[in-house]
This record gives sequence, structure tokens and C-alpha cells, in this order.
Amino acid sequence: MMMRMPSTSSFSISEIAEWASPAPQVRLNSSRLHVQLPALQRGAVWSAHQVEQLWDSLIRGFPVGCLILSEPQPQLGAKPFVLQRQENKEHMHGSVTVESKIVNGYGNLLLDGQQRSTAIATAFLDPWQNPEHAHAEFALWIDLEAPQQATQSNHVFRLLTRSHPWGYKRQDPTERLSTSARRDAMKEYEACAKSNGLSDLVFRPGHLPLRHAWPHDASAPLPLILIIDAIRRLPPDVEGRSIWREVQEDVKNYLAAQISWVASEKGKDTARFQTISRLNALLSTPTAHMDQFLRGLRRLLNDGEDGFRIPAQWLPREHIAGEPMGDEPGDREDPVLTLFVRINTAGVQPNGEELAYSILKSVMPECREGIEALSRRFMPPARMVLLLSTLTLAKLSHNGKEQTPPAFPDVNRFRRLVQGVDKSAPDFRDALRTTMGDGDAKSVVEAAYRLLVIDSDNPDERSFRLLPLQAARIAQNDEHAFLLLFSWIRSRKDPSERWVGLNESEHRRLVGLMCVLSWFHASDRNTATNRRSYLARLWKRRKDLHKEGILKELTQPEGNDIGPILPLPPPKILQCAIEQCVTGHGFVGHNTKLWEGDWDLWNNLRYRLSDISEACAWYERNMTRLEKGDEIETPTRLLERHQSAWHSFVDRTINNTELVLYAQRRILIRWYPEFDPTSPNQLQDVEQPWDFDHIHAQNYIQGLHSIPYLIKAWHGTIGNLRAWPSEINRSHHDLPPQGKLSEPNDQEKENYQLRTASALRNASAIKNHADWTNSHPGSGTPNNYLRNGSPDTQQYHTHRQSLVRAISARYVALYAGWYKELRVNELFG
Repeated sequence: MMMRMPSTSSFSISEIAEWASPAPQVRLNSSRLHVQLPALQRGAVWSAHQVEQLWDSLIRGFPVGCLILSEPQPQLGAKPFVLQRQENKEHMHGSVTVESKIVNGYGNLLLDGQQRSTAIATAFLDPWQNPEHAHAEFALWIDLEAPQQATQSNHVFRLLTRSHPWGYKRQDPTERLSTSARRDAMKEYEACAKSNGLSDLVFRPGHLPLRHAWPHDASAPLPLILIIDAIRRLPPDVEGRSIWREVQEDVKNYLAAQISWVASEKGKDTARFQTISRLNALLSTPTAHMDQFLRGLRRLLNDGEDGFRIPAQWLPREHIAGEPMGDEPGDREDPVLTLFVRINTAGVQPNGEELAYSILKSVMPECREGIEALSRRFMPPARMVLLLSTLTLAKLSHNGKEQTPPAFPDVNRFRRLVQGVDKSAPDFRDALRTTMGDGDAKSVVEAAYRLLVIDSDNPDERSFRLLPLQAARIAQNDEHAFLLLFSWIRSRKDPSERWVGLNESEHRRLVGLMCVLSWFHASDRNTATNRRSYLARLWKRRKDLHKEGILKELTQPEGNDIGPILPLPPPKILQCAIEQCVTGHGFVGHNTKLWEGDWDLWNNLRYRLSDISEACAWYERNMTRLEKGDEIETPTRLLERHQSAWHSFVDRTINNTELVLYAQRRILIRWYPEFDPTSPNQLQDVEQPWDFDHIHAQNYIQGLHSIPYLIKAWHGTIGNLRAWPSEINRSHHDLPPQGKLSEPNDQEKENYQLRTASALRNASAIKNHADWTNSHPGSGTPNNYLRNGSPDTQQYHTHRQSLVRAISARYVALYAGWYKELRVNELFG
């Protein structure tokens, strides 16, 4: 008979860390408690700063809240803590995260406290000397130097993650390091590793093992595990100075490679030399601040009843069965799920989709692994659940022949659906289980991924497809478009066929359709309304999504509303607009109104449709006068519709970095084939491995007076942006464009195989570089060479003209590349 748990209990830090550690030693026959997470739990959602704050609170003896547990409940399923997950490379989308084997059988369930338990366990990770932790995602350090200014923290903890191996700012740990500081940190890691013969490492965020990194913005950083191990080895009554001496000896082994490097000629002038020197000085002569920290840590590591313990409450067994909620059979409250929803109204709150996913994991835990595998690198699991659930509702409604799309279920309805008590769809649970079990969902999702996402192993095969990040963003931002796509795939004869029966032209249009639906809805103020509108209007024709003219009617108003999708003029219309409003009248002279007036994109381009004859004629042909019975749209109203459409078109394109990514997709997928835009573990603070670099650097206009408004307006648009590796983005940020585009630096050559000027320009999506080259006069030129009203203005005017031409022409080229590749004109008939 299982022993009944008390209503309350408490646990030491070591016990809690053991629950969440990568290789827990607890077994069911152990006297230690075996704890797992219920399947309904989310992943780690705390930021690095929250982990650091928790440890500061622990050291200071502050209460950190009560844990909530329940006895084993096999029907709810279980999942590992984030530190117990490992990578499996064999998957349709690349690597997937799978569960490591913890124990046989079911453990007690941690209902509230996952984030705190994971944060505690990070301090016990030892990527330096424990082989099982060699690829740890986190490493917790302590800076032995006291905070230099008044803060809410007495102790400076530094959490390193694989995606941020350098840590965060010391004075403001919520802020990321500057790009230049991150670059400097990676340079030091590389120099240290190579000086120790480790030249085969990949020196990029997400790839570098954390044993080769250290906090960059720090004074005297030390891995916390060194102090923990020293305390555990020595007798409990030993004095603090003996512990610090033990730590000082351990440093020589743990950080041997770094110490060897800073002792060399090349390492003596580095920031790491300074921090190791300061660390040695403090360990030789510990400060009162260090002794205070040590007392707090020793108290935490005391596993006895007189040590620091975190209280826990147990969900009473008699409450686990739940109470009936209504008259329907099986319509019973799930107390674990109810408790989960309620306790998550504080802290990092889940949204409606996340709660629905938690409900699914609670009621149908057998579906969780399948959902997470399908979602990998494509979309968050919660969004996948929403789509597959709505697709199941569509199938149940008149056997999929309904003329109106099903509504996306909210949390309350989803709960009724999976519990089998929704009267409108009583068979939903069985239908969803069948969809997941018979391969239907897998075939639909895999087909969608193949159709939308460029293949990292063969990027030249149908290379018009999107980056994983772009497909994931469409999925996250527009569930309506993906519901259409999933329904269309399900209607095809053989979804498992490589291209689902599409020839290349049809395939291009389908990818283009998904972009247009997500990026070019008619109004930001009514985004949800627009998307519901296009979904309703396309639902009847969803089997024809790949055909020409599918979007033609969606640009026309319905009732008193504007059409849900913008009509997209061909690139030549945009080029004509640039020639008319930007590089036309007044562009040649340096002292014309165009250069010295208050020119801006909105008044001089966005609102000037009447001055662009070619654009006016195009809109007249493609947005015709509406007639409803005896009512005919007035010329004034028609012109207003044309102007509004042009206005929105400029808005949607001129700052749309998706067009930049699309132009650079082939090079980005080669550089970052394993980048996962849907990583479930937010504790890693995963970010895209590139930044948007200003080709013509910002320091030529930022903070400078008398820069023409014409240049300021264009400088921040997509025409002047390229996606570039984060660690080298600012390595030559002061260089003019000809410096960035003519000679690759060492990192670009070695790490990114850019060995020629031509390769640099191709990677930057620049075809015509003459104007870029001429946009800066060359060495010796002052930073403010672009300004008005100086004696040199006329001398530099040709360079100012080249700059505006280069940026505006690239803007048109980015739009044109996407428009032509994906046959966008054919979508509108």
C-alpha cells in the first residue's frame, strides 16, 4: 500500500536540485522523493535575470514561495524537466528534443515550482569536469566582487546560456550586452580555445560548449559549482578561509585553459586577464562580502532539518478524483488542471492556446510527444494543437463539406471538447486521437513543412521556399492562413507525395499566397477582422489555393468594409514611384527643395499617388468602381480607396524585413542550418543568430545636425539593411559601404566562407554595387559629409545622390525579387 503523503512538507536545496538535474540518482526504491512534471506543464519560461534573482534571494535567506505537489497520477502522464532533455538528430525537421530516461514508473507530480526547481538545479551543473554535463545548456557563475552601486541584489550571479554564452550586463542583468561586446567576448573564447589546441570548436552562439566561456561583463567571476563542491568536501565546521583556499586550488584545475592563456603574451592584454587577476586577489584575501555570501551558501547546502528548506503542500488525495460539473457522464472537474490554470494567473502567464495545450496534455497525455515532434522548428506546440483541433472540427462538420470555416475553439470550449462533453462535437476526442494516431496529422504537417521551408541539406532544390523562421512567424502570426493550408493539403490526392502533386509554378504561387495572407492584410487596426474575412471568403475555394486568380476578389470591399487583402502592384510601378517622387525633379541640384526641405516618406511618397501616373492607371485597372444595385461608387470614394491601398502598400513593404530575409534565404540557411526558431525553452533566451546591419552605417547620420530629411527617411528602410552574423555585425560598423562590400574580414572568410567581394555582395543581396561604392568619398572624409549648408555640400553631393539611389533601388529590388520568385502577380489574376 502506498504511503499517504502529509499535507505539508519541506525540502532542501539539494533534494530539489536532484529532481531537475540531468542525471537524477533517485529511484523508486530510494528514500529520496521521486518527482516529475505532469505532462500539462509548459517548458522553462524564466529569464536568466529571474534565475539570478532567485539565487540572490536564497543566499539572503528570503522565502521563495511554497511548492505544490500531488501523488502519482499515471493517467496525467509525465514529462522531464528542461535539464533532462536531450537532442535526437533523426527527424523530419532536423533535431528534436526527446526525453532522457529518468526512472521506471511514475513519480510524484510537481504542480507548481518547475521554474524555481530548474533555476536551483542550474547551480549544480558542472560542464567543466562532469562528462554528463559537457553539453549543458546553462552554467551559473557568481561574481565575487560586491555590486558597485545600489541594486536590489546583494550578490551578482551570472547565468550563461548556450545562446548567450557571455551573459548579460553586470549593472543591469535584464539588458543584453552590446553587439560589439558580444563580438569581443567570442573573440576571447576563440583565442583561448585555440591557444590550447581546440581549433575544431564552432565559435557561434548555440554551438560553443559553456566550459569554454565565461561572463564577459564581470569583475571576478567564478563557477558556483566550485564553491558548492568545496563546501561538500570539507567538514561542516571548517572555517570559511579554508573553504576559500580550497576553491583557489580548484580554480587551477577548472579554469586551467584560461589561466594558461592569460599567462601567455597574447592573453595578457585581454579583459579575461584582468578578471582572473582580480579573482586570485580576492580568493587570497577574502572580503566581508565574500564571507557573508559563503555563510548564506553553507546554510543552503545544509540538508538537515536546521538548514534552509523550502515548504511544499500536497494536493489531498480525496480531491484528486474531481467533482462532477454537470449532468453529462464524465463531465468532471480535473483538480490538477484547475489548480494549474489558477496558479498560472501569476508569474509568467500562459495565453489561451498554452492553457488549451495544457488541457490536452492532462486529458490526452498520449498526444504530447506527437504534437511536440510535429511542431519542431515549425510552430509552438500550442499553435499546432489549435490548428489540428480546428481541422478536426472541420472534418466532423458535414464530413468536411461545410461552406463556412469552423471557429477556433477558446479554452472553455476546448476543455469541453477533449473531455467529450461538447454537445456540438461529441466525437471530437476520438476524432483527434484518430488523427494523431493514424498518421493523418503527421502527413499534413510534414507536407506543409516540405512545401514552405527551404531544405537546409539541399537549399538549391525549389529554392524559392522560405526560411524556417519565416514559416514559423507566419504560423505564429496567422493561424487562419495555416488552417487553409492544412485543409488544402488534406484535400489532395496524396499528401505524402514530395510536392503534393504541385508543379513548380503552382508551388511558387502557394508559397506566395501564404506570404501575402500574412504580410499584406489590409489594415493593422482590424487585423483579426481582415483575417476572419479572407478565411471565410477563401474557405469555399480552399481546394484551389494553388491556382491563378485565387486572391483577385479579396482586394475588393465586402459591404462597407475594405477588402481584406491589399492589391500588390508590380515592381515596375514601385520603380516609377521612386523615379517620380525621389530621384526625379530636384534630385540633381544640391540646394533644391528636395534636399533642403522637410521631405519624408509618408507625405512625399505614401500620399502622392495622384502624382504617379503609372500607379494611378494601375489602380484604376485593378480596383474598379463598385456597383450595388442602383448605387454606383463615386469617383471621389474610388480615388480614396486607391489612395488608401497605395498608402498601406508602402507601409507594408518599406520596413518589412521579411523581404530582406527572403532575398538572403539561401545564404542564411547555409550559415544556420540548425537554427530552431521555435525552441520551447525560453530560459535559453534564444534569439536569431543574425542582426540587421545598416549597410551605410548609422554613425554617418545619428546625432548629426543638418542631415537632409531625404537621407534620414531612407536610411532606416529595408533598402539599407542586410541580415548579418551577430558576432561580426559591428566589427567594422564604422566602415563605409565599399569597405563592407569589397574585402571580407577574417571571420567572414574563415567562419562563413565569404572569400571574395562578389561573395560578400551576393550574401548581402546586392546586385548593383556602383552606387553603394560611390555613396562615400573615401578615407579622410568627415562623418558629417552628408549634411546641408557646409562649404563641402556641393563637393559631396554626387555621393549623397548615390546613397539615396542605392537604398531606394535596393528597396525596389527586394520587393521585386520576392514578387517575381513567387509569381505574386498570378495570385491576383
